[in-house]
Amino acid sequence: MTMLDIIESQRAIAVLQETVEKLEFLGTITPNVLTQRDELSKMVGDEISRLIEDQRTLEQRYEELIAQRAKLKGQLNKQKYKENQKEIQLTSQKLRESTKKSLSELKG
Repeated sequence: MTMLDIIESQRAIAVLQETVEKLEFLGTITPNVLTQRDELSKMVGDEISRLIEDQRTLEQRYEELIAQRAKLKGQLNKQKYKENQKEIQLTSQKLRESTKKSLSELKG
């Protein structure tokens, strides 16, 4: 073997040793990454489920208020009608905000 062959062999050994060290490091962090990915996925899924449930609750409340408004429309007590209108507006605003929040969460 020539001196050049020995130097090239030592260089190749050094590169392989460094590669092994890096692979060992990756082997130690990979399980953590997979665990965290699963945990993050569950958290995001739980958050989206909560947002959908909140949206559904607001939609049901809005429907109830609209039905109630129809009943109150013909009655003489206008104060209840006005209170119902205010609550419809408030629920409508909450629905818009909930929809925006849901969309931004889904976009990620």
